[in-house]
Amino acid sequence: MTDEQILAAVAQRPCSQHTYVVRNILATELGRMEITTAQVRRRLTALEKQGKVKSRRWGPGSSIEWTINADQP
Repeated sequence: MTDEQILAAVAQRPCSQHTYVVRNILATELGRMEITTAQVRRRLTALEKQGKVKSRRWGPGSSIEWTINADQP
């Protein structure tokens, strides 16, 4: 699972996506059901620090939604 594959999974929908949705897209497309939501969340957090994605907390369970950062250069 590469950063490019993660970014492509996030970009599949015009709206933001929950971490588990990104995980499900990656697991299905790559045929790797062993990918965990925690692995994806860690990689998305690193991409956020690089300015490539943005996150926001959603709901009382503190779910995180991710979207591509349109402000990136």
